[in-house]
Amino acid sequence: LYYIFHLRYTFPFENDPLGTSILMYSVVDMSANGGKGKVTAKNVPMIGPEDYGEYERAMAVRHGNGRDWWILQPRDKHPLFYRFLLSPDGVEGPFIQEDSARLIDLNAGNNHVCRFSPDGKKFVHYHATEGISVYDFDRCTGLLSNLVAIPFPWQWQGFDFEVSPNSQFLYVVADNFEKIIQYDLLSENIPLSGDTVAVWDGYIHNISLPTVFGLMQRGPDGKIYINTNSSPFMHIINQPDLPGEACEVVQRGLELPTWNFLGTMPFFPNYRLYDFPDSPCDTLGINTPVSATEPERKAVEGLAIHPNPAGDWLFLDIADAAALSQVTITDMFGRTVLQQFEVPASPALDISQLPKGTYTLLVRATDGRQAARLFVKQ
Repeated sequence: LYYIFHLRYTFPFENDPLGTSILMYSVVDMSANGGKGKVTAKNVPMIGPEDYGEYERAMAVRHGNGRDWWILQPRDKHPLFYRFLLSPDGVEGPFIQEDSARLIDLNAGNNHVCRFSPDGKKFVHYHATEGISVYDFDRCTGLLSNLVAIPFPWQWQGFDFEVSPNSQFLYVVADNFEKIIQYDLLSENIPLSGDTVAVWDGYIHNISLPTVFGLMQRGPDGKIYINTNSSPFMHIINQPDLPGEACEVVQRGLELPTWNFLGTMPFFPNYRLYDFPDSPCDTLGINTPVSATEPERKAVEGLAIHPNPAGDWLFLDIADAAALSQVTITDMFGRTVLQQFEVPASPALDISQLPKGTYTLLVRATDGRQAARLFVKQ
C-alpha cells in the first residue's frame, strides 16, 4: 500500500480572503489490477474543519521501531506542529505540539521548508525571512524539544537547506539566494558556527538569468545538489561531511540536458533509516538491512581527466593507473554506456560514439578504492 500525503489549496475568495490548505491522504493498492494499482481511498482529510488554514510543507521520518512513519506538518503563522503516525493500522492523529518560541512571520506566506537530519535525531525548520529553528526529535514519541533558534537579518532570504549525510552540517541558502552558510549541528553554539562556504560567482545564463542557489537535495551518492534559476545547470557540494571550504562547493558542476527551475526539486525522506537501536521503542526486531548501509569508500587519489568538455577522446591522468581494475562511464540516468575491465597504463577512452551530454566517469582499483568525475561530451 502506498500512502500519498498532499495539500489541497483553495484559492482566496470573498469568504476566505487568505485561502485554505487542507491536509489529506490517498491510498494506492499496487497489488490490484494486475500490478497496475488501484486508488482505494482518495482525499481523506487528516484534520477537522476547525484546523483548516494555511500549512507548510510536511516531512516524514521513520519511527524508531523501524516500521512505522512519523509525518510532521508545521502550521503557517501559528506556533503549532501537527504530528501523524502511519502504521499498518492506518493514519493516527493529529497530535498537536505547540512551541511559542518557534520563529514565525505573521505576514509571510508558506515559503518554508522543514527536514529531518539523515539520522532522524534533528528536525530543522527553515523560515525564509526569519531564520532557522533546530530541534531535537524523539523517534519514539514524535516530540520536538531543545529548540535552538538561528535568527536572520531580513536580507538573508533563500529557499532551502539540506543536512550532510553524517548529520553534522547544515547548509543554508541565504542572503538573497547568493550565499551558502554551513552550520555545525554538533557545535555547543550552533548560531555562532555559521561559515560562508560559497558565494554566487555572478554567472548570468542566457543574458538575464542569474545562476544563484535554489533548492537542495542530498543524492544517493552522498553529494548535495542545488538547482538554479532557469538554467541547465546544478551546483554540487561534493564533500558535505567536511567542515568549511573542504566541503567543496562547485558552482554549475552539473550540466543537465534541459533547463530546470528553482522550484523543480523533490523532497525525499531518508528511506535508508530504520530502527533506533537500544531505544524504548525498538521492540519489533527490525534491524537496518545491510543493503541500507553504505560501506566506507576509500578514494583513488589524484585522478584528473582532460579535456573537459571532451571530443572523441577522454584522457585519464592518475599516478597509479596500473592499480585500476575497471573504468565505467554512465549517462545522466545512471545507465552504463561504456565499460573497460582491462585498463592500459596510460588510459585513453574512445568516446566518439557517445551522444552529446553530461556523463560520470567512475574508476575502481583492485583494492576497492574508487573515484568519480563528471565530464561533458561535446
